[in-house]
Amino acid sequence: GPLTVLAPNDSALDALDDDLLQQLLTASFQPQLRQILLLHVTTTGALQSSTLRNDESIRMESRDSVIVNVSNGGGVVSFEGPVNSATVVTPDLQAQNGPVHVIDTVLLPPFLSRTVPLVVQTQYPTLSTLVVQEGIEQDLQRPLLTVLIPDETSLTTIMQDTFDLRSLLLYHMVDGVF
Repeated sequence: GPLTVLAPNDSALDALDDDLLQQLLTASFQPQLRQILLLHVTTTGALQSSTLRNDESIRMESRDSVIVNVSNGGGVVSFEGPVNSATVVTPDLQAQNGPVHVIDTVLLPPFLSRTVPLVVQTQYPTLSTLVVQEGIEQDLQRPLLTVLIPDETSLTTIMQDTFDLRSLLLYHMVDGVF
């Protein structure tokens, strides 16, 4: 069916961290690259810029949502993603399967929060998502910190339980290098 693509321009791609880009292009990081790409495709069909409404939430193929911001009498449209935002620089390019809106920034999924160290973002995306979700990004910035990282299966199980996730995550952060 029809869809809408938010396509980062060349400047947006050039602005990506070189280390991150190199990691995402390796075979072991294909799932993370896929999530980034899917964050740029809507699940709601063809959306022309003239139909977008301020504060509208749009579901993306990545299962994340972006919020539309319309300003200057509809002349400026931007999308606020889970981590960052992007402004439309060229709206409504027509493709066979729906419109393409060229944006000035690559939207990043929660596991690529800029406040979470790059190694955690790329190698432990579930942990990164939980850290952002629980608002403890700054705790990972402490100097001389050892983080005991549960495996992905354990983290997925933890996400489904209802106990104090924040405290449990902080329990796995120990001051000092061990």
